[in-house]
Amino acid sequence: MEIIRGNKKTNTSSRLMKRAFMSMVLLIGLIVTILIGAYTYELIAAKREAKNYPPLGQLVDAGGYNLHILQQGSGSPTILFEGGSGAPSTYWKEIASSLPPNVTVVTYDRAGYNWSDKHVTKRTGENIVTELHTALQNSDINGPYILVGHSIGGMYTRLFAEKYEAEVVGMLLLDARSEHFSDRTNKILENAGVDPQQFGSPPTNLLKFLKASGLLRIFKEPLLDDYYETERELNEAINVTLTSKYYEAIQDETLEEQGLEQALKKTSMGNIPLTVISKGKDADLTVFGLSKEEGKLFEEIWYDEQKKLSNLSTDSKFLIAKNSGHEIAKDEPELVVHEIKELIKRVDD
Repeated sequence: MEIIRGNKKTNTSSRLMKRAFMSMVLLIGLIVTILIGAYTYELIAAKREAKNYPPLGQLVDAGGYNLHILQQGSGSPTILFEGGSGAPSTYWKEIASSLPPNVTVVTYDRAGYNWSDKHVTKRTGENIVTELHTALQNSDINGPYILVGHSIGGMYTRLFAEKYEAEVVGMLLLDARSEHFSDRTNKILENAGVDPQQFGSPPTNLLKFLKASGLLRIFKEPLLDDYYETERELNEAINVTLTSKYYEAIQDETLEEQGLEQALKKTSMGNIPLTVISKGKDADLTVFGLSKEEGKLFEEIWYDEQKKLSNLSTDSKFLIAKNSGHEIAKDEPELVVHEIKELIKRVDD
């Protein structure tokens, strides 16, 4: 009798295990089905909605792929904007439209951004500035250039000025990254247990998943409302900007930052008119894993490097945007427009 009862217990346990296994299979199947449906929906929706946001400028050959370039106004000099990490051409919209019509104003999307094609070469500074110059030449957009660079874009503008020195007559650096900054701050990040290459940015694969799964579209208001002022800008971001190629471009640019810094170690701008504008408000870096003391030191180093950037030229001007954080072009666009106009005067003189 005990043996029979033992068999009954064994059979019951076996049935429970089978039921649990089948439940798990059904749950996994349901999740997979939902994900396939979500991915399919996002694929169709993105393709359909993107047609409502055509390129604002022209797609121009940059040497094997196309860059999106928007030219406004005409005349000399040419004001050429280079955005920071993740900043597409539309970032400069308000400033570009406020400049006088008798100069040429150029904004563009780096490879992978907005309407530009996905990059086909490594995102080294050398490749980025060479391909930009190729696209400008193919667009018949010539110098002399006044370069405006924000954050890492400031490093690209400096490299552009070094490579095409004869074509550059002025530069504005907006809270631009210094080539010495990583040397001075990586130890702070490492001591805090923060990966310098991931600092301040969510994992690329997570961002790509949120986009591909449709979750970014479904929850666009709570996730993105703080970054975009109008409904159109928000929808344009969802359907044009925030794509897999965009996230990959940012990641690949970040991976090449060290080489970009090395390329700028010995650069000097001679007596080219230069304006450096530094942010006036410190960022709260505790949200990225630093202590208050580490964050304060981090910001002090950033500010010190900003002041040193003004030593790149013997004809330089250093300003602090008192009401701005890192995004000076968004916080104080009037200041940026004013300083570009002042640079034009300095160049003319």
